[in-house]
Amino acid sequence: MSELRHFLLIYNSADHTVTVEDLGNDEAAAAERYAEVEEELRTETVYEVVLIGADSLETIKTTHSHYFNGKRSVSPFLPAPS
Repeated sequence: MSELRHFLLIYNSADHTVTVEDLGNDEAAAAERYAEVEEELRTETVYEVVLIGADSLETIKTTHSHYFNGKRSVSPFLPAPS
C-alpha cells in the first residue's frame, strides 16, 4: 500500500485554475498550512481551498477531476449511477 500524502488544492473559480501543493505525509503540518491558506483567502470568494489525503496526485486528478478539467465525473471507485 502506498503512503498517504496530503495535497492542498487552491481552486480559482474565476479562471478555472488550480494550484496544488504537495504537503507530504505530516498530517499536523498539512493541517497548519491549510489553516494558513484558508485565513489568507477567507475574504476572496473566488477561491476554494481543499486539503485531500491520497497516495498520489494522479489519484486526486481522478477522484477530484472537476478541479482539473472543469467537468464533473463519476469516480471509478464508486458504482456508476443507474
